[in-house]
Amino acid sequence: PAQFLREMVTRSPDFIMANLLRDSLSTWTTAGGTKPIVDTMKNFFGGENDSYNALKSAGIISGFDNSKTSKDLAKKFSNRMRAEGQTPGRKIPFWSSATKLWDWSGDVSTKSDAATRQSVYESVLQELLESGVSQGQAQSEAIYQAAEVINFSRRGNSALAKIITAVIPFMNARVQGLDLLYRAGTGKYSTVNNITRNRALIGFLSRASLLATTSLMYAGMIEDEDEYKSASPQVRDDNWIIPGFGLGSGFKIPVPFEIGFLFKTVPERVYHYYSGDQNYKQSVDAITRGVVSTLEFNPFGAQISKPAMEAMMNHSFYTGTSIVPWYLEQAEAKYQRRLSTNELASWIADTFNASPMKVEHVLRGYTGTLGGYILTVADWGMRELNGLPARPTLRADQMMVARRFLQSGEGSRGALSEWYEFRNSARGMLNAFNSAKKDGDIEKARRIFEENSGVISQKPAINQIDNMISKLRRAERYILLDQRMTPDEKAEAIKRIDVARNTIYEASKSVMKDSDLSPKFPFPFSVFNG
Repeated sequence: PAQFLREMVTRSPDFIMANLLRDSLSTWTTAGGTKPIVDTMKNFFGGENDSYNALKSAGIISGFDNSKTSKDLAKKFSNRMRAEGQTPGRKIPFWSSATKLWDWSGDVSTKSDAATRQSVYESVLQELLESGVSQGQAQSEAIYQAAEVINFSRRGNSALAKIITAVIPFMNARVQGLDLLYRAGTGKYSTVNNITRNRALIGFLSRASLLATTSLMYAGMIEDEDEYKSASPQVRDDNWIIPGFGLGSGFKIPVPFEIGFLFKTVPERVYHYYSGDQNYKQSVDAITRGVVSTLEFNPFGAQISKPAMEAMMNHSFYTGTSIVPWYLEQAEAKYQRRLSTNELASWIADTFNASPMKVEHVLRGYTGTLGGYILTVADWGMRELNGLPARPTLRADQMMVARRFLQSGEGSRGALSEWYEFRNSARGMLNAFNSAKKDGDIEKARRIFEENSGVISQKPAINQIDNMISKLRRAERYILLDQRMTPDEKAEAIKRIDVARNTIYEASKSVMKDSDLSPKFPFPFSVFNG
Protein backbone atom coordinates (compact mmCIF):
# COMPACT_ATOMS: atom_id res chain seq x y z
CA PRO A 1 0.00 0.00 0.00
CA ALA A 2 2.80 2.47 0.77
CA GLN A 3 4.52 1.87 -2.56
CA PHE A 4 1.20 2.15 -4.40
CA LEU A 5 0.45 5.51 -2.73
CA ARG A 6 3.94 6.81 -3.54
CA GLU A 7 3.46 5.93 -7.18
CA MET A 8 -0.02 7.48 -7.30
CA VAL A 9 1.33 10.72 -5.83
CA THR A 10 4.72 11.13 -7.49
CA ARG A 11 3.42 10.45 -11.02
CA SER A 12 0.77 13.19 -10.86
CA PRO A 13 1.48 16.35 -12.92
CA ASP A 14 0.91 18.74 -10.01
CA PHE A 15 3.35 16.85 -7.77
CA ILE A 16 6.01 16.87 -10.48
CA MET A 17 5.76 20.64 -10.95
CA ALA A 18 5.56 21.33 -7.21
CA ASN A 19 8.57 19.11 -6.62
CA LEU A 20 10.63 21.05 -9.16
CA LEU A 21 9.89 24.28 -7.29
CA ARG A 22 10.41 22.88 -3.78
CA ASP A 23 13.65 21.05 -4.52
CA SER A 24 15.10 24.03 -6.37
CA LEU A 25 14.45 26.46 -3.50
CA SER A 26 15.53 23.97 -0.83
CA THR A 27 18.78 23.19 -2.62
CA TRP A 28 19.55 26.86 -3.18
CA THR A 29 19.14 27.48 0.57
CA THR A 30 21.20 24.54 1.82
CA ALA A 31 23.87 24.31 -0.88
CA GLY A 32 23.73 27.50 -2.95
CA GLY A 33 25.61 27.79 -6.23
CA THR A 34 22.50 27.41 -8.38
CA LYS A 35 19.94 29.81 -9.79
CA PRO A 36 16.66 28.96 -8.04
CA ILE A 37 14.04 27.51 -10.38
CA VAL A 38 15.87 28.69 -13.55
CA ASP A 39 18.58 26.00 -13.57
CA THR A 40 16.14 23.29 -12.48
CA MET A 41 13.62 24.10 -15.21
CA LYS A 42 16.38 24.25 -17.82
CA ASN A 43 17.52 20.73 -16.91
CA PHE A 44 13.99 19.37 -16.67
CA PHE A 45 12.94 20.54 -20.12
CA GLY A 46 16.36 19.88 -21.68
CA GLY A 47 17.63 16.58 -23.00
CA GLU A 48 19.96 14.04 -21.43
CA ASN A 49 23.19 16.03 -21.21
CA ASP A 50 26.58 15.20 -19.65
CA SER A 51 25.45 15.89 -16.07
CA TYR A 52 22.39 13.63 -16.47
CA ASN A 53 24.49 10.79 -17.87
CA ALA A 54 27.14 11.21 -15.16
CA LEU A 55 24.57 11.00 -12.37
CA LYS A 56 22.76 8.14 -14.06
CA SER A 57 26.02 6.19 -14.39
CA ALA A 58 26.72 6.81 -10.69
CA GLY A 59 23.30 5.39 -9.75
CA ILE A 60 22.04 8.72 -8.39
CA ILE A 61 19.05 9.11 -10.71
CA SER A 62 16.65 6.43 -9.57
CA GLY A 63 13.34 8.03 -8.52
CA PHE A 64 11.61 8.99 -5.29
CA ASP A 65 12.06 7.08 -2.04
CA ASN A 66 14.41 4.64 -3.77
CA SER A 67 13.70 1.07 -2.69
CA LYS A 68 15.02 -0.83 -5.69
CA THR A 69 15.37 -4.58 -5.22
CA SER A 70 16.23 -7.44 -7.56
CA LYS A 71 12.52 -7.74 -8.39
CA ASP A 72 12.38 -4.05 -9.31
CA LEU A 73 15.39 -4.43 -11.58
CA ALA A 74 13.91 -7.54 -13.22
CA LYS A 75 10.65 -5.69 -13.83
CA LYS A 76 12.48 -2.70 -15.31
CA PHE A 77 14.50 -4.99 -17.57
CA SER A 78 11.30 -6.73 -18.74
CA ASN A 79 9.68 -3.36 -19.49
CA ARG A 80 12.72 -2.33 -21.52
CA MET A 81 12.58 -5.61 -23.45
CA ARG A 82 8.89 -5.08 -24.16
CA ALA A 83 9.51 -1.53 -25.32
CA GLU A 84 12.18 -2.81 -27.72
CA GLY A 85 9.77 -5.42 -29.10
CA GLN A 86 11.83 -8.32 -27.73
CA THR A 87 9.08 -9.86 -25.60
CA PRO A 88 6.91 -12.40 -27.45
CA GLY A 89 3.15 -12.60 -27.02
CA ARG A 90 0.02 -10.78 -28.14
CA LYS A 91 -0.39 -7.19 -27.03
CA ILE A 92 -3.70 -5.84 -25.76
CA PRO A 93 -4.08 -2.37 -27.37
CA PHE A 94 -5.71 -0.56 -24.45
CA TRP A 95 -3.50 -2.17 -21.81
CA SER A 96 -0.39 -1.54 -23.87
CA SER A 97 -1.25 2.17 -24.22
CA ALA A 98 -2.08 2.47 -20.50
CA THR A 99 1.22 0.80 -19.59
CA LYS A 100 3.17 3.14 -21.85
CA LEU A 101 1.44 6.16 -20.28
CA TRP A 102 2.19 4.85 -16.78
CA ASP A 103 5.84 4.20 -17.61
CA TRP A 104 6.14 7.63 -19.25
CA SER A 105 4.73 9.38 -16.17
CA GLY A 106 7.27 7.49 -14.06
CA ASP A 107 10.10 8.65 -16.32
CA VAL A 108 8.90 12.27 -16.09
CA SER A 109 8.70 11.97 -12.29
CA THR A 110 12.25 10.63 -12.14
CA LYS A 111 13.44 13.43 -14.44
CA SER A 112 11.86 16.02 -12.11
CA ASP A 113 13.86 14.54 -9.24
CA ALA A 114 17.01 14.60 -11.38
CA ALA A 115 16.68 18.22 -12.58
CA THR A 116 17.80 19.86 -9.33
CA ARG A 117 20.52 17.25 -8.81
CA GLN A 118 21.92 18.11 -12.22
CA SER A 119 22.03 21.80 -11.26
CA VAL A 120 23.98 20.98 -8.09
CA TYR A 121 26.35 18.67 -9.95
CA GLU A 122 27.13 21.26 -12.62
CA SER A 123 27.58 24.08 -10.10
CA VAL A 124 29.85 22.15 -7.71
CA LEU A 125 31.91 20.67 -10.54
CA GLN A 126 32.57 24.05 -12.15
CA GLU A 127 33.39 25.77 -8.84
CA LEU A 128 35.87 23.10 -7.74
CA LEU A 129 37.60 22.88 -11.10
CA GLU A 130 38.05 26.66 -11.12
CA SER A 131 39.56 26.51 -7.62
CA GLY A 132 42.26 24.07 -8.77
CA VAL A 133 40.85 20.78 -7.47
CA SER A 134 41.61 17.73 -9.57
CA GLN A 135 39.04 16.43 -12.05
CA GLY A 136 38.50 13.19 -10.14
CA GLN A 137 38.07 14.87 -6.78
CA ALA A 138 35.80 17.57 -8.20
CA GLN A 139 33.59 15.02 -9.94
CA SER A 140 33.44 12.88 -6.81
CA GLU A 141 32.34 15.84 -4.67
CA ALA A 142 29.83 16.96 -7.33
CA ILE A 143 28.24 13.51 -7.46
CA TYR A 144 28.17 13.34 -3.66
CA GLN A 145 26.44 16.70 -3.26
CA ALA A 146 23.99 15.91 -6.07
CA ALA A 147 23.03 12.73 -4.21
CA GLU A 148 22.71 14.59 -0.92
CA VAL A 149 19.99 16.94 -2.22
CA ILE A 150 17.89 14.22 -0.59
CA ASN A 151 19.48 10.78 -0.55
CA PHE A 152 16.58 8.35 -0.78
CA SER A 153 18.91 5.35 -0.73
CA ARG A 154 20.16 6.09 2.80
CA ARG A 155 18.29 3.87 5.25
CA GLY A 156 20.82 3.04 7.98
CA ASN A 157 21.69 -0.33 9.46
CA SER A 158 18.60 -0.77 11.63
CA ALA A 159 16.22 -3.45 10.33
CA LEU A 160 13.37 -1.79 12.23
CA ALA A 161 14.10 1.58 10.57
CA LYS A 162 14.04 -0.09 7.16
CA ILE A 163 10.65 -1.62 7.89
CA ILE A 164 9.24 1.69 9.18
CA THR A 165 10.41 3.68 6.17
CA ALA A 166 9.02 1.01 3.86
CA VAL A 167 5.49 0.97 5.30
CA ILE A 168 5.08 4.71 6.02
CA PRO A 169 4.96 6.72 2.76
CA PHE A 170 7.62 9.44 2.41
CA MET A 171 8.91 8.75 5.93
CA ASN A 172 12.44 8.24 4.65
CA ALA A 173 12.26 11.48 2.65
CA ARG A 174 11.25 13.34 5.83
CA VAL A 175 14.14 11.81 7.80
CA GLN A 176 16.65 12.61 5.06
CA GLY A 177 15.31 16.17 4.79
CA LEU A 178 15.87 16.74 8.50
CA ASP A 179 19.33 15.18 8.30
CA LEU A 180 20.20 17.43 5.37
CA LEU A 181 19.05 20.49 7.29
CA TYR A 182 21.17 19.45 10.28
CA ARG A 183 24.28 18.94 8.16
CA ALA A 184 23.79 22.23 6.32
CA GLY A 185 23.37 24.03 9.65
CA THR A 186 26.52 22.50 11.12
CA GLY A 187 28.79 22.87 8.10
CA LYS A 188 28.94 19.12 7.44
CA TYR A 189 27.38 19.28 3.99
CA SER A 190 30.72 19.38 2.15
CA THR A 191 33.43 16.72 2.27
CA VAL A 192 36.41 18.34 0.53
CA ASN A 193 38.16 20.24 3.35
CA ASN A 194 37.57 22.59 6.28
CA ILE A 195 37.68 25.67 4.05
CA THR A 196 34.82 24.47 1.87
CA ARG A 197 32.91 23.36 5.00
CA ASN A 198 33.18 26.84 6.52
CA ARG A 199 32.16 28.46 3.26
CA ALA A 200 29.17 26.09 3.01
CA LEU A 201 28.04 26.98 6.55
CA ILE A 202 28.38 30.74 6.02
CA GLY A 203 26.56 30.48 2.71
CA PHE A 204 23.71 28.52 4.26
CA LEU A 205 23.25 31.00 7.11
CA SER A 206 23.32 33.94 4.68
CA ARG A 207 20.72 32.44 2.35
CA ALA A 208 18.52 31.34 5.26
CA SER A 209 18.64 34.84 6.72
CA LEU A 210 17.74 36.33 3.35
CA LEU A 211 14.79 33.92 3.06
CA ALA A 212 13.54 34.78 6.57
CA THR A 213 13.84 38.53 5.93
CA THR A 214 12.00 38.18 2.63
CA SER A 215 9.27 36.21 4.42
CA LEU A 216 8.76 39.07 6.89
CA MET A 217 8.46 41.55 4.02
CA TYR A 218 6.09 39.17 2.22
CA ALA A 219 3.87 38.88 5.31
CA GLY A 220 3.50 42.64 5.52
CA MET A 221 2.65 42.98 1.84
CA ILE A 222 0.19 40.08 1.55
CA GLU A 223 -1.90 40.27 4.74
CA ASP A 224 -4.67 42.43 3.23
CA GLU A 225 -4.91 40.63 -0.12
CA ASP A 226 -8.13 38.73 -0.84
CA GLU A 227 -6.25 35.68 -2.17
CA TYR A 228 -4.38 35.38 1.12
CA LYS A 229 -7.41 35.88 3.36
CA SER A 230 -9.50 33.33 1.45
CA ALA A 231 -6.86 30.60 1.78
CA SER A 232 -6.98 28.06 4.61
CA PRO A 233 -4.23 28.21 7.30
CA GLN A 234 -2.57 25.09 5.86
CA VAL A 235 -2.44 26.63 2.36
CA ARG A 236 -0.95 29.86 3.74
CA ASP A 237 1.77 27.95 5.59
CA ASP A 238 2.63 25.63 2.69
CA ASN A 239 2.77 28.22 -0.11
CA TRP A 240 3.80 31.70 -1.08
CA ILE A 241 0.58 33.27 -2.33
CA ILE A 242 1.01 35.84 -5.11
CA PRO A 243 -2.03 38.06 -5.86
CA GLY A 244 -3.43 37.91 -9.38
CA PHE A 245 -3.91 40.74 -11.84
CA GLY A 246 -7.38 42.14 -12.43
CA LEU A 247 -10.01 39.42 -12.18
CA GLY A 248 -7.50 36.60 -12.62
CA SER A 249 -6.59 34.09 -9.93
CA GLY A 250 -3.51 34.46 -7.81
CA PHE A 251 -0.64 31.98 -7.74
CA LYS A 252 0.66 29.53 -5.15
CA ILE A 253 4.36 28.69 -5.04
CA PRO A 254 4.98 25.60 -2.88
CA VAL A 255 7.55 26.13 -0.13
CA PRO A 256 10.21 23.50 0.74
CA PHE A 257 9.21 21.40 3.72
CA GLU A 258 11.76 21.87 6.52
CA ILE A 259 13.36 25.00 5.05
CA GLY A 260 9.94 26.52 4.38
CA PHE A 261 8.72 25.92 7.90
CA LEU A 262 11.75 27.47 9.60
CA PHE A 263 12.39 30.42 7.32
CA LYS A 264 8.96 31.16 5.87
CA THR A 265 6.14 29.94 8.13
CA VAL A 266 7.67 30.92 11.49
CA PRO A 267 8.69 34.50 10.50
CA GLU A 268 5.34 35.01 8.77
CA ARG A 269 3.31 33.87 11.76
CA VAL A 270 5.43 35.93 14.18
CA TYR A 271 4.81 39.01 12.04
CA HIS A 272 1.03 38.44 11.96
CA TYR A 273 0.96 38.01 15.74
CA TYR A 274 2.80 41.26 16.46
CA SER A 275 0.82 43.14 13.82
CA GLY A 276 -2.40 42.09 15.57
CA ASP A 277 -3.73 40.20 12.53
CA GLN A 278 -3.99 36.98 14.53
CA ASN A 279 -4.07 36.08 18.20
CA TYR A 280 -1.65 34.08 20.30
CA LYS A 281 -3.53 30.81 19.89
CA GLN A 282 -3.63 31.05 16.10
CA SER A 283 0.12 31.73 15.95
CA VAL A 284 1.04 28.90 18.31
CA ASP A 285 -1.33 26.47 16.60
CA ALA A 286 0.22 27.22 13.20
CA ILE A 287 3.79 26.75 14.45
CA THR A 288 2.79 23.62 16.37
CA ARG A 289 1.17 22.21 13.24
CA GLY A 290 4.40 22.84 11.32
CA VAL A 291 6.59 21.23 13.99
CA VAL A 292 4.33 18.18 14.22
CA SER A 293 4.14 17.71 10.45
CA THR A 294 7.91 18.10 10.11
CA LEU A 295 9.00 15.99 13.09
CA GLU A 296 6.00 13.72 13.34
CA PHE A 297 6.51 10.02 13.87
CA ASN A 298 3.03 8.58 13.84
CA PRO A 299 2.72 4.98 15.15
CA PHE A 300 -0.52 4.73 13.14
CA GLY A 301 1.18 6.02 9.99
CA ALA A 302 1.56 2.66 8.23
CA GLN A 303 -0.24 3.12 4.93
CA ILE A 304 -1.96 -0.25 5.13
CA SER A 305 -4.03 0.99 8.09
CA LYS A 306 -3.71 4.79 8.31
CA PRO A 307 -6.70 5.95 6.19
CA ALA A 308 -9.00 3.39 7.83
CA MET A 309 -7.67 4.32 11.28
CA GLU A 310 -8.30 8.02 10.61
CA ALA A 311 -11.87 7.25 9.54
CA MET A 312 -12.47 5.23 12.73
CA MET A 313 -11.07 8.07 14.85
CA ASN A 314 -12.80 10.75 12.73
CA HIS A 315 -9.52 12.65 12.72
CA SER A 316 -7.09 13.52 9.92
CA PHE A 317 -3.49 13.29 11.10
CA TYR A 318 -2.39 15.63 8.29
CA THR A 319 -4.80 18.53 8.85
CA GLY A 320 -5.48 17.87 12.53
CA THR A 321 -9.21 18.37 11.92
CA SER A 322 -12.31 16.14 11.98
CA ILE A 323 -13.27 14.24 8.84
CA VAL A 324 -16.98 14.56 9.64
CA PRO A 325 -17.59 18.13 10.89
CA TRP A 326 -19.12 18.81 14.28
CA TYR A 327 -22.56 19.66 12.90
CA LEU A 328 -22.87 16.18 11.31
CA GLU A 329 -21.20 14.03 13.96
CA GLN A 330 -24.46 13.08 15.70
CA ALA A 331 -26.27 12.25 12.46
CA GLU A 332 -26.82 8.67 11.33
CA ALA A 333 -23.85 7.42 9.26
CA LYS A 334 -25.65 7.49 5.90
CA TYR A 335 -26.58 11.15 6.42
CA GLN A 336 -22.98 12.24 7.08
CA ARG A 337 -22.52 13.88 3.72
CA ARG A 338 -22.37 17.28 2.15
CA LEU A 339 -23.57 18.20 -1.30
CA SER A 340 -19.93 18.30 -2.36
CA THR A 341 -19.34 14.70 -1.24
CA ASN A 342 -18.20 12.46 -4.08
CA GLU A 343 -21.02 10.45 -5.69
CA LEU A 344 -18.95 7.28 -6.06
CA ALA A 345 -18.07 7.42 -2.36
CA SER A 346 -21.76 8.05 -1.55
CA TRP A 347 -22.81 5.00 -3.61
CA ILE A 348 -20.27 2.77 -1.83
CA ALA A 349 -21.34 4.18 1.55
CA ASP A 350 -25.03 3.54 0.80
CA THR A 351 -24.20 -0.04 -0.16
CA PHE A 352 -22.44 -0.74 3.13
CA ASN A 353 -24.45 1.66 5.34
CA ALA A 354 -21.37 3.74 6.09
CA SER A 355 -20.53 7.45 6.28
CA PRO A 356 -20.04 8.88 2.76
CA MET A 357 -17.55 11.46 4.04
CA LYS A 358 -15.44 8.80 5.73
CA VAL A 359 -15.59 6.53 2.68
CA GLU A 360 -14.38 9.38 0.47
CA HIS A 361 -11.55 10.09 2.92
CA VAL A 362 -10.48 6.43 2.87
CA LEU A 363 -10.58 6.25 -0.94
CA ARG A 364 -8.47 9.38 -1.31
CA GLY A 365 -6.13 8.23 1.45
CA TYR A 366 -5.35 4.93 -0.26
CA THR A 367 -5.22 6.15 -3.88
CA GLY A 368 -3.43 9.49 -3.58
CA THR A 369 -3.52 12.31 -6.10
CA LEU A 370 -4.21 10.24 -9.22
CA GLY A 371 -6.94 8.42 -7.32
CA GLY A 372 -8.46 11.81 -6.52
CA TYR A 373 -8.55 12.60 -10.25
CA ILE A 374 -10.36 9.31 -10.93
CA LEU A 375 -12.88 10.06 -8.15
CA THR A 376 -13.57 13.48 -9.66
CA VAL A 377 -14.22 12.04 -13.12
CA ALA A 378 -16.43 9.32 -11.61
CA ASP A 379 -18.39 11.97 -9.70
CA TRP A 380 -19.10 13.93 -12.88
CA GLY A 381 -20.21 10.81 -14.72
CA MET A 382 -22.47 9.49 -11.95
CA ARG A 383 -24.15 12.84 -11.41
CA GLU A 384 -24.93 13.10 -15.10
CA LEU A 385 -26.13 9.48 -15.25
CA ASN A 386 -28.40 9.83 -12.19
CA GLY A 387 -29.84 13.19 -13.26
CA LEU A 388 -28.60 14.99 -10.14
CA PRO A 389 -28.51 18.81 -9.95
CA ALA A 390 -25.55 20.35 -11.75
CA ARG A 391 -22.68 21.65 -9.67
CA PRO A 392 -21.70 25.33 -9.88
CA THR A 393 -19.27 26.22 -12.64
CA LEU A 394 -15.74 25.66 -11.37
CA ARG A 395 -13.34 28.55 -11.03
CA ALA A 396 -9.88 28.05 -12.52
CA ASP A 397 -8.43 27.51 -9.05
CA GLN A 398 -10.90 24.67 -8.39
CA MET A 399 -9.95 22.56 -11.42
CA MET A 400 -7.74 19.49 -11.32
CA VAL A 401 -3.98 20.17 -11.42
CA ALA A 402 -4.54 23.95 -11.69
CA ARG A 403 -5.84 24.17 -8.12
CA ARG A 404 -2.40 23.17 -6.88
CA PHE A 405 -0.93 26.42 -8.20
CA LEU A 406 -3.84 28.89 -8.35
CA GLN A 407 -5.51 30.76 -5.49
CA SER A 408 -8.63 32.87 -5.95
CA GLY A 409 -9.71 35.79 -3.83
CA GLU A 410 -13.20 34.29 -3.88
CA GLY A 411 -14.42 31.61 -1.51
CA SER A 412 -14.51 31.49 2.27
CA ARG A 413 -12.54 28.34 3.03
CA GLY A 414 -9.83 30.16 4.93
CA ALA A 415 -12.29 32.13 7.05
CA LEU A 416 -14.36 29.04 7.84
CA SER A 417 -11.29 26.95 8.71
CA GLU A 418 -10.10 29.43 11.33
CA TRP A 419 -13.58 29.97 12.75
CA TYR A 420 -14.36 26.23 13.04
CA GLU A 421 -10.98 25.58 14.65
CA PHE A 422 -11.70 28.26 17.24
CA ARG A 423 -15.35 27.23 17.61
CA ASN A 424 -14.48 23.58 18.29
CA SER A 425 -11.95 24.53 20.98
CA ALA A 426 -14.41 26.97 22.57
CA ARG A 427 -17.24 24.41 22.43
CA GLY A 428 -15.10 21.85 24.26
CA MET A 429 -14.33 24.38 27.00
CA LEU A 430 -17.98 25.43 27.33
CA ASN A 431 -19.12 21.81 27.49
CA ALA A 432 -16.62 21.11 30.27
CA PHE A 433 -17.86 24.15 32.22
CA ASN A 434 -21.53 23.19 31.81
CA SER A 435 -20.82 19.58 32.73
CA ALA A 436 -19.07 20.62 35.95
CA LYS A 437 -22.05 22.82 36.91
CA LYS A 438 -24.50 20.04 36.10
CA ASP A 439 -22.57 17.55 38.25
CA GLY A 440 -22.45 20.01 41.12
CA ASP A 441 -18.65 20.20 41.07
CA ILE A 442 -18.50 23.88 42.00
CA GLU A 443 -14.74 23.89 42.57
CA LYS A 444 -14.04 22.48 39.10
CA ALA A 445 -16.52 24.89 37.48
CA ARG A 446 -14.89 27.82 39.29
CA ARG A 447 -11.41 26.76 38.14
CA ILE A 448 -12.56 26.40 34.53
CA PHE A 449 -14.23 29.80 34.66
CA GLU A 450 -11.14 31.51 36.07
CA GLU A 451 -8.89 29.97 33.41
CA ASN A 452 -11.31 30.59 30.52
CA SER A 453 -13.46 33.55 31.55
CA GLY A 454 -12.98 35.15 28.12
CA VAL A 455 -14.47 32.18 26.26
CA ILE A 456 -17.40 31.81 28.65
CA SER A 457 -18.24 35.50 28.49
CA GLN A 458 -18.28 35.32 24.67
CA LYS A 459 -20.71 32.37 24.55
CA PRO A 460 -23.70 34.45 23.28
CA ALA A 461 -21.58 36.00 20.50
CA ILE A 462 -20.18 32.57 19.52
CA ASN A 463 -23.69 31.11 19.29
CA GLN A 464 -24.91 34.09 17.27
CA ILE A 465 -22.10 33.74 14.72
CA ASP A 466 -22.75 29.99 14.52
CA ASN A 467 -26.42 30.63 13.79
CA MET A 468 -25.59 33.10 11.00
CA ILE A 469 -23.15 30.65 9.41
CA SER A 470 -25.76 27.86 9.67
CA LYS A 471 -28.32 30.02 7.83
CA LEU A 472 -25.83 30.67 5.05
CA ARG A 473 -25.04 26.97 4.85
CA ARG A 474 -28.76 26.16 4.45
CA ALA A 475 -29.08 28.83 1.75
CA GLU A 476 -26.10 27.31 -0.06
CA ARG A 477 -27.72 23.89 0.14
CA TYR A 478 -30.92 25.17 -1.48
CA ILE A 479 -28.88 26.67 -4.32
CA LEU A 480 -26.93 23.48 -4.95
CA LEU A 481 -30.11 21.38 -4.99
CA ASP A 482 -31.97 23.71 -7.35
CA GLN A 483 -32.70 21.89 -10.61
CA ARG A 484 -33.61 25.07 -12.50
CA MET A 485 -30.48 27.15 -11.97
CA THR A 486 -27.63 26.87 -14.46
CA PRO A 487 -24.07 26.12 -13.28
CA ASP A 488 -23.09 29.75 -13.94
CA GLU A 489 -26.04 31.07 -11.92
CA LYS A 490 -25.16 28.74 -9.05
CA ALA A 491 -21.54 29.90 -9.09
CA GLU A 492 -22.64 33.54 -8.89
CA ALA A 493 -25.08 32.83 -6.03
CA ILE A 494 -22.42 30.88 -4.09
CA LYS A 495 -20.04 33.78 -4.60
CA ARG A 496 -22.51 36.13 -2.84
CA ILE A 497 -22.80 33.67 0.06
CA ASP A 498 -19.01 33.54 0.35
CA VAL A 499 -18.90 37.33 0.55
CA ALA A 500 -21.43 37.20 3.41
CA ARG A 501 -19.37 34.56 5.20
CA ASN A 502 -16.23 36.64 4.92
CA THR A 503 -18.09 39.64 6.36
CA ILE A 504 -19.17 37.55 9.33
CA TYR A 505 -15.63 36.29 9.77
CA GLU A 506 -14.21 39.81 9.88
CA ALA A 507 -16.69 40.56 12.67
CA SER A 508 -15.73 37.34 14.46
CA LYS A 509 -12.08 38.35 14.81
CA SER A 510 -12.87 40.51 17.81
CA VAL A 511 -14.78 37.60 19.41
CA MET A 512 -11.79 35.27 18.98
CA LYS A 513 -9.44 37.93 20.34
CA ASP A 514 -11.59 38.72 23.39
CA SER A 515 -12.03 35.01 24.12
CA ASP A 516 -8.27 34.77 24.74
CA LEU A 517 -8.39 31.00 24.25
CA SER A 518 -5.12 29.37 25.24
CA PRO A 519 -3.42 27.03 22.75
CA LYS A 520 -3.22 23.34 23.58
CA PHE A 521 -0.03 21.58 22.58
CA PRO A 522 -0.19 17.97 21.34
CA PHE A 523 1.74 15.12 22.95
CA PRO A 524 4.60 15.21 23.93
CA PHE A 525 4.55 19.04 24.00
CA SER A 526 1.40 18.84 26.16
CA VAL A 527 3.63 19.23 29.22
CA PHE A 528 3.66 22.95 28.38
CA ASN A 529 -0.14 23.27 28.50
CA GLY A 530 -1.32 25.63 31.20
